Amino acid sequence: MSKQSYPITGIPVPPGASTPVRMNICEFMLPGNATQVSLFIQALASMQSKSFQDQLSYFRIAGIHGLPSQPWDGAPPPANTRDDGINVYCTHNMVTFPTWHRSYALLFEQVLYNIMMSEIVAPISDPSLKAKWTIAANTWRLPYWDWALPQSDTRKFGVPAVFNQSTIQITKPDGTKSSVDNPLYRFVNTIEQKPAAMGDSSMEPYNINFQDNPEFNKCEGTSRCIDYKKYPKGWVMGKEQNHLVEDAMAKPGWYSEQEWTPTGSIAHNLYRLLSNGLYKSYEPFASTKWSETHEATEYLSLEYIHNNIHDWTGEGNVENKDIRGHMAHVPVAAFDPIFWLHHCPDKDDPSPNSPLPPFHRDVNSTTYNPNNTQHCRELGYDYAELVNTNPVALKLYLYQTYGKAATDELKSDLPVKGNMEGDHHDYVVNVVYNRMALNGAPFNIRIFFGLKDEEGNFIEPSMRLGSIYSFSSSAEACQNCKDQQASKVYSKAQVPITIPLARLAHDSSYQTFSSMEPDSVAALLEKWLWWDVLPKQTSINATDNIAIVKVTVEQGQATYDYSEEQHQEILPSFDVDSYSPLYRATTGKPKGAVESTS
Repeated sequence: MSKQSYPITGIPVPPGASTPVRMNICEFMLPGNATQVSLFIQALASMQSKSFQDQLSYFRIAGIHGLPSQPWDGAPPPANTRDDGINVYCTHNMVTFPTWHRSYALLFEQVLYNIMMSEIVAPISDPSLKAKWTIAANTWRLPYWDWALPQSDTRKFGVPAVFNQSTIQITKPDGTKSSVDNPLYRFVNTIEQKPAAMGDSSMEPYNINFQDNPEFNKCEGTSRCIDYKKYPKGWVMGKEQNHLVEDAMAKPGWYSEQEWTPTGSIAHNLYRLLSNGLYKSYEPFASTKWSETHEATEYLSLEYIHNNIHDWTGEGNVENKDIRGHMAHVPVAAFDPIFWLHHCPDKDDPSPNSPLPPFHRDVNSTTYNPNNTQHCRELGYDYAELVNTNPVALKLYLYQTYGKAATDELKSDLPVKGNMEGDHHDYVVNVVYNRMALNGAPFNIRIFFGLKDEEGNFIEPSMRLGSIYSFSSSAEACQNCKDQQASKVYSKAQVPITIPLARLAHDSSYQTFSSMEPDSVAALLEKWLWWDVLPKQTSINATDNIAIVKVTVEQGQATYDYSEEQHQEILPSFDVDSYSPLYRATTGKPKGAVESTS
């Protein structure tokens, strides 16, 4: 008789009951949720303490995302040509990227719930107390991290407050309060309850063997933004420098290196992503995978924004190649506890029937596919913003939460020629790149303003407009990556530059630029716009922008919808067919788009 697979069904919702919602982690941690917080912390700590030999342990479930490259739950490993049998279930740069991670988060949530019920609730002897904690467990859902906004508990961008605490106070079922190690602070690998390197040979075949970055093999605990050479002991034990995450997200690689303003933010990019008319199909919204058929507006994607969050959370926004963090590297990203709250927000959308291994729907090894994951309520959870709402109300929420500051600035604070009330010229930098150009080693593409001398050296301080993180892994460690490399599958990203251009029109340093009309913008960009490639590893040299395939500046028209019912601007609408390249901005530059003469 074959072994039964682990069925991922989601936390059950009783008939007629409302579907519980996943909460923002900052709200979830408030005193009124003390029972559920206690359940979550205790269950996560228990999950992290389980042996690596248990396929439902934290170590093994985190390892599904990359290393230790072992099959999970009886699912066949991806086809592989390496002698050492390395394989991963990677779905990056694929249309199944969102739905694969949705299934992954659902597994994590379900395992935690089962621990709550079996290890925390079941031993409670008092019937009334047991009933209270049962209800708390049944209505608990995995919290999420809204990285697009300042955290309500710190008033800063970056990680929520609970990720800064090495210990945390919880209330036990008997009413006593206890200070315990915080499992959200970092994950520590153990063998027989003692800290052990994740690459310890006694764990074979489940030990980590990160050949491209062997320093990760020595880690007992996870880290964020650590100079592993400067702090070797802290690197091994696990160390968090969350202030560097705050700096990266407060001054992201989009727009500028100045102090954060609401319009120069991650929120504005998220707002554009959810705007009207930006996409003609689901695939370019979901994935960084590039196609010649994509419209100029379809280079921004959910995966692109997601990739940069991984980079900034793991290794900040500093140009120190000795800075390391698990979140920035595909093979080990899921070992950082914040990974799970990063992937907890999601979106209902149609996508293909492609299987999503190694996730099974039942005990008979029926593999999930994207159509099984379209509707979160069918998976046992919901989001407060989707409860009792309608399209107009939801658009209004998105506008007020993520887009109002940018809208106000474009329409009121930065009036310039070519940027009229209700309509404006929209400018974006579209980049096609080869994420496998450095054999999968991750890299950043930086888009910036700078002025060169006759020898090609920059003589003026640069202003960063945006950054693109490949979030790639070695072709030798990932069959999907190897296949993409062999087939020359490229990736795409977009850096919107309308707002920084409007600001420059008011900047006395750019006296010759005062109009948002295309000719004026093209002249400015021809002189100032540049890009380069910065590898993550010190041993790799990315000369001649080898990872870049093409850079194009596109100009089009955008307008704003108005709801008479709500008396509010809602989401901007982009006229997809109005976009055309500004070849003058890129001609003569490495990998810059050039107008065809044929």
